[in-house]
Amino acid sequence: MYLRSVNQQGEVTNKLLCSKLRVVPVKKVTLPKLELCGALLLAQLIQKTVPALNLKIDGILLRTDFMTVLLWLATSASKWKTIVANRVSQIQELTAGCERRHVASASNPADLIS
Repeated sequence: MYLRSVNQQGEVTNKLLCSKLRVVPVKKVTLPKLELCGALLLAQLIQKTVPALNLKIDGILLRTDFMTVLLWLATSASKWKTIVANRVSQIQELTAGCERRHVASASNPADLIS
């Protein structure tokens, strides 16, 4: 999670605020489902972190390098099988009002952890 701020002179600062990761399970899971789990982890992190900041937040931008995850999140959760539907509905609820965008894998800072 990065915090982007702009001062009165218009200077922009980006800082790493916090991060979290989970180890991939031994059971084989597809990459899109793993990315969806990562998106849920981020949504949960945002829910706990943002209120603790005591800052005026103008907007929250969520990024993923998997277009499949963006498609899932842009669609009603009821269209998907249970495992995807449950995670999609949780993410949609936790990140209502947040903007979602695609980021190229080469530009994704989250991939540095893995």
